Amino acid sequence: MGPLLLPTSFTNGTRSVLDRLNVSLGNAEAVRACVCYWTQWPEQLHANFTSLLSKEPSFCCVDVHWPTDHDALFDFGLYEATNFYLFLKQLVVQGQLQARHNLMHAKMLVLDLPGGQAEIWVGSHNFTDYALGGTNFEASVVTQCAQDSDFYGQCRGYLEFIRKQCHLFEPHRLADYKALQRTSLAGGKGDIYQVLPLVGPNIDQLPGKTLLLLGDDAQELRKFGATEPTRQRLMVRAGDLDTQRDYLIEAHVQSSGLIDKLDQQSFGIDFSERPYAIRRNQLIPYTAYRDKAYGGEDLKEFAYWVNVKLGNLVGTGDELKPVNTPPPAWWVKDTAATEVVRAELARKERYYRRPAPVDDLRESEWEFRQLERELREMSLAEPEIRVARFRDQNRNKATYPLQDIDAAFQAPLLTSAQPFYDEQFQQVYFDSREAQQLDLFDGKRLGPKAPEKLKALRQKNLVQERRWER
Repeated sequence: MGPLLLPTSFTNGTRSVLDRLNVSLGNAEAVRACVCYWTQWPEQLHANFTSLLSKEPSFCCVDVHWPTDHDALFDFGLYEATNFYLFLKQLVVQGQLQARHNLMHAKMLVLDLPGGQAEIWVGSHNFTDYALGGTNFEASVVTQCAQDSDFYGQCRGYLEFIRKQCHLFEPHRLADYKALQRTSLAGGKGDIYQVLPLVGPNIDQLPGKTLLLLGDDAQELRKFGATEPTRQRLMVRAGDLDTQRDYLIEAHVQSSGLIDKLDQQSFGIDFSERPYAIRRNQLIPYTAYRDKAYGGEDLKEFAYWVNVKLGNLVGTGDELKPVNTPPPAWWVKDTAATEVVRAELARKERYYRRPAPVDDLRESEWEFRQLERELREMSLAEPEIRVARFRDQNRNKATYPLQDIDAAFQAPLLTSAQPFYDEQFQQVYFDSREAQQLDLFDGKRLGPKAPEKLKALRQKNLVQERRWER
């Protein structure tokens, strides 16, 4: 039987290879595999696959990066399928390109079959729903051969070589693997978030809504505009003044702008009814709902606005730690491997910069110049190889003293803060236009001056970096 191209029925729109894969897995006596991404759960694959991965010589190597689902790998361990390995390296290109590249990209499957036969899959299929289920356009070649053939020996040897570069999946390190994955997605900051504090009533009704933050210090806007909104890891920490509960809400910045009292366009904006948060005199912002639009003259009282899209409730403030808390896992530079990559890059750059013979002109001078520029950018970016490192699991976590932002969210303080915030914010900004005209924040009468016992409600830097330990 000659090689088989999968999918076989691509002309009629059916590109799933899952049924064909499960037939092979069901007949196998051993399996050795390597894929870049993994999202399959035990019940999605033939039960024999799970059984084989509980003992040698079977194994499967997977890259740690997204979209690999580490919870799925953990679930295989519940069935004693423990021979999963993770590839824990990455190529990071800094500088101009700001890109990350996974170094393990092979998709290969070697199945030992009865009677000394074997089946080998080589192609583009990852073990993901989109790949195996046919959503993607993928292609793999399936070859049957004898286990004593040279081809089988080469394929098996290559997979064994890859396994030596990998780390055995350890269920107790599940949080560490997720931390490494988040680090890559977040541009190297791991589980560090910009934390925006809020206080107010009915906090549990905020998730899913868009919050309009208004503040009086234009310098604070830089914290929200320093990165692309979709890349900024923002966490809202909100204290409910009614229930004295502390919430964490995932969020991201949708839009923002400065307000110039001399520029009509900067405040000639109308925001529909939505939750609003008011930041005055370095006090933690107060949030409430206003059932009418906010804009025009209302905005002139402030120096900036930020629209924050709120996501899901994800925990409590107890899960936030100072940024100097040792991370559970992190990426470090592999000096030796980095030097190899940079030397190869320099060699390619020298090759493409050499003069071309007159009788060997390139078909496209533009393409050559494009490649030359990319090589130059890569050289300036100084690519490096990084490998994963783990904190000693037996080491006790460091403890840190309570800081002001933490003290502000303690239940007794929230209880004391409620009447103050109700008077200074709710009545002035949310209840009536007449109340706003009292101009309580002109700095001459009220200020507002928070009671001494509420000094923890003052926060010089509106947004602070904190580590979220899930």
